[in-house]
Amino acid sequence: MEKKNLFISQMAHCLGGGSVISDRNYELFCRIFPLKNTIRYSIEKKRNINPCFLIERCFKQYVNGINTKTISDISNIAKNCEYIWIDNSSYGAIAKTLKENNYKGTIIVFFHNIEYIFQKRSFFKRILYPIFNRPIKNAEKEAAQYADLIFMLTERDKEEVRKWGCNTPIVLLPSSLKDTYRNFPEKNEGPSKKEILFVGSNFYANANGIIWFINNVLPHVDVHLTIVGSHMDELPIKPNDKIEIHGFVDNLDIYYARADCVIAPIFEGSGMKTKTTEALMWGKFIIGTKEAFCGFDITEEIGVCCESSEDFIKAIKEIEKHCSKFNIA
Repeated sequence: MEKKNLFISQMAHCLGGGSVISDRNYELFCRIFPLKNTIRYSIEKKRNINPCFLIERCFKQYVNGINTKTISDISNIAKNCEYIWIDNSSYGAIAKTLKENNYKGTIIVFFHNIEYIFQKRSFFKRILYPIFNRPIKNAEKEAAQYADLIFMLTERDKEEVRKWGCNTPIVLLPSSLKDTYRNFPEKNEGPSKKEILFVGSNFYANANGIIWFINNVLPHVDVHLTIVGSHMDELPIKPNDKIEIHGFVDNLDIYYARADCVIAPIFEGSGMKTKTTEALMWGKFIIGTKEAFCGFDITEEIGVCCESSEDFIKAIKEIEKHCSKFNIA
């Protein structure tokens, strides 16, 4: 029987910006291991609070959509697979089960983030740590332990995994995108406010960051802010003459094209930020935090790192001196 390859990932609608990297990884996997039949198995993340689910979550590390059926399906498919790419570090239970069932092929795990750091650790979730974060952390440790090869985005994440005592080979595979840049003619419609853009789904780090920006920076600069991202229109923000908000859109091209710069006020997280990669692809000057630039080599021609409202205000006022929306640097 002809050997196959298996690519396991979370369903695209669950990932936000991570779906772009997941698609890249799938294409890369198919190029590196070019068998005719590569199976793409998607796992849907669902909320479930029944007792059986909680037991499996706490004692088997079945998190982010994994359940007994998922494990059984993947185990059956894996019998005829030479290479398996697990595109989520919280799917350690899959790697563990395969190895314990004497899977002889190669297991590759891609860490989009250190998930237990990436997850929101609210007061409520800290109280219920054994249910929320500990299973994710244990699942990631299993992913690192049972993988034959690990891919990660940043040196910071690599150092975190090494602290676990993991000796699995680790290769850095930084964020990247297909170049989909299109040249839009710049319209000269006379004096107007500079256009700044924020892109990101309604995830706690994005929501907290943009609300902080609106409260602490926007009142002090004469610009127009556009916010685009899945469910961002559900935030408690009222559109006005300085703020335009869109939820999910099929195409971001027009928003990037008209932006004078991109902002990334992100103070929490892990991995690399797809929004930063995308802004660079569109030739946009980026005003962001240290977290937004983690894993990138950012020079003063490309962007500026800000850690306070005063830093953001100063950087945005400098944008008024820029004539072109495209940063040739």
